[in-house]
Amino acid sequence: MTDASQQPSWLEHDVPLHKLTTIGTGGPARNFAKVETAEQLAAALAWAGQRDLPIATVGLGSNTLISEEGFNGLAIRLAGGLASIDIDVAAHRVVLGGGASLAATVRLCREAGVAGFEFASAIPGTAGGALKMNAGAYGSEMKDVVTNATLVDARGVREVVPADLDMTYRHTNIGWGTIVAQVVLQLEAGEPQAIKERVREFQGRRTDTQPRAARSFGSVFQNPSEAGANAPADVFVEGRLLGAGALIERAELKGHRIGGARISPKHGNFIENDEGGTTADIVALIELARAEVLARFDVLLHT
Repeated sequence: MTDASQQPSWLEHDVPLHKLTTIGTGGPARNFAKVETAEQLAAALAWAGQRDLPIATVGLGSNTLISEEGFNGLAIRLAGGLASIDIDVAAHRVVLGGGASLAATVRLCREAGVAGFEFASAIPGTAGGALKMNAGAYGSEMKDVVTNATLVDARGVREVVPADLDMTYRHTNIGWGTIVAQVVLQLEAGEPQAIKERVREFQGRRTDTQPRAARSFGSVFQNPSEAGANAPADVFVEGRLLGAGALIERAELKGHRIGGARISPKHGNFIENDEGGTTADIVALIELARAEVLARFDVLLHT
C-alpha cells in the first residue's frame, strides 16, 4: 500500500475527469497532477516515466473525450506559472504558459492594444492545446502568430519553431506524450476599440451558428479536403468541398439522438450532451455521422 505521506504534493488519485471537461462525460484519472512550475512538471513526467504510465494533458476541457473507464495513466493540468500570460506591449510579443486561457489572453491583448489574436476568441481552450492542434477560426490559425514554443517530454525540454512542427490544417506533430509548456506569439499594434469590435463580430458569428448553451467539446470533425470518385457534384460549391457540418446536415442527422446525447440541431459538426449522455453515446454518434457521410457522399470525415 502506498504511503500518502511519501507522495508528491502535486499528485492526486481517482480524480473525476467529467467535471473537468466541457462535454461532461468520462471516468476518473487514476493519477492526476496539477503542476505550477517547470520543476513540478519535470518531476511529474519523471514520476510517470518511472512507472511506464501514459501522459495526457487536461486543459480547460474542450476537445476532450474521456472513456467511461477513465484514464489509467497520469493526467496533467498546467496552472500557476505554467498558465501565465505576459504581454510585452512595446514589442507586441505575448508569452503564454501552456495552460493559459485563450479567452483571457484575447481580453488582456485588447486592453493592452495588441492585435492579431482576435480569432482565438472563437476557440475555447488553452494556448498549449491550441498550438498542439494548430487551432484556428475565421481565416487565421496558430501557425500565423506563433514564433516559438517550449515542449517538455520524458526526454527533457526543447525549444521549437513552427517549421519544426509540421503545422497544417488542425495538425502538428506534437505527440500525446509531449506537453506544451510555453507558447510565444508575435502580434501587432492595434486600437483597443477596434480589437473589441472584431472580437464582438467573431463571437457573434459563433453564437449565431454554434450551440453555446449545451455541453459539447467543440467541433467533432475536421473539414474534409478531398472526396472519393463517387462523390456527387452537389457536395462541391464553387469547386470547394462542403464542410463537415454541412455534410452531416445533408445526411439528415441534425438532431439525431443516441441515449443522452444528440447531434446538435444548430450545427451538424457539434454533439451535445443534453440529457446525461455517456462517452459511449457520443462515440456512437461520431461513428454514425462518419458512416452516413461516407455512404451518401463518398467523403471520409476525420476527427
